[in-house]
Amino acid sequence: PLSPRSWPATSTKSTSSTSPQKPASSWRAAGPCSGARDVHYPPRRPALGHGRSTWSLGAVRGGAPEQITALDPLSITAGRLRGNVAPDVEITYPEDGDTFAEGDTITITVEASDLDGSIEKVDFFADTTWLGEDLDAPYEVTWESVPRGSQALTAVAIDDEGSTGSSSPVRVSVQGPPGDLSVQYGCMETSAVTSSIRYYYTMEDAAPQQFHCDWAQVGSQNVSGDFVQLSGDQYALDITFAAAAGDLDPFDDSGGVQSRFNKTNWSDYNQADDYSFDPSIRNYTDWIQMTLYWSDELVWGLEPLL
Repeated sequence: PLSPRSWPATSTKSTSSTSPQKPASSWRAAGPCSGARDVHYPPRRPALGHGRSTWSLGAVRGGAPEQITALDPLSITAGRLRGNVAPDVEITYPEDGDTFAEGDTITITVEASDLDGSIEKVDFFADTTWLGEDLDAPYEVTWESVPRGSQALTAVAIDDEGSTGSSSPVRVSVQGPPGDLSVQYGCMETSAVTSSIRYYYTMEDAAPQQFHCDWAQVGSQNVSGDFVQLSGDQYALDITFAAAAGDLDPFDDSGGVQSRFNKTNWSDYNQADDYSFDPSIRNYTDWIQMTLYWSDELVWGLEPLL
């Protein structure tokens, strides 16, 4: 008789599944000595989070019962072909652009999931400062005595195989108590803006620029504007005041500053994606997408992420 492994065989596989961890499968083998035989195997449920399982199959060949010969067992290992999938994580609170008062307590909450396993923990960050971790859902951390300034919050989820997934940053602004400085903004025309302190925009083509102060309550001659390239096509207009503009008393305001700027070649700006531009704001309004600095320290507003 032929050796159990000396005859050619063909096989087809059908698999059905009631859950990702428990497939029910059958194989059909055929050889020249015996005709077809169906081979069924009971799968061993893999551990949660591991996409690899091993089964040992047995098969027989022959026609009549007295001719049946057992074949060597065959070991089959099934696993993911694409490797481990990184977890998904999203900050659900706070929302991008939220503002808080200095010293507040903020509970940061996230949703995290892993397609092919489980979440081991979620780490929380404000910029590069680690705020804490949570090992169990619902995932959250309490951030106490929040400092003044602009913060980018992120969450990093780690799954049971060590892969990490990061959330999109959520930007929040933490403001000082009432009486601190703030910036108000108003768009007076669709083609121009009224601004003060630092205004963020994009410039699509490199060209020299000019600043003009048409009117200011403190005197237009006391207002200057400088252009700063932040990164690539990301620019900022810095507006500063001369000493002759005087002092700003507590709970007082500087009055309006009406300004404009242009390229020397008079080509247009595309304001649609400018960080500080909002044509819907027609009256002076507290506007956190313009920033104010005092002695080089951010005291108002939310800086853009570059």
